[in-house]
Amino acid sequence: MVQDIPEILSLFKEQLGNQISAIVKEQSFQNDGYGFAYWYFRNVSASVRGQALPFASSPRSLRT
Repeated sequence: MVQDIPEILSLFKEQLGNQISAIVKEQSFQNDGYGFAYWYFRNVSASVRGQALPFASSPRSLRT
């Protein structure tokens, strides 16, 4: 059974692959896995920081 993949998802996948290839080349990484990790921490983790739990953002809150 063949499922239709939305065009936007195909475009995202293509763009992500291009960005990862460029990162691998620029950073002289050994493989795309390192490139994806670099892309993830540069793009996704930066936007998630603002959504962190309040206690996770401040070590002082862990003190009693």
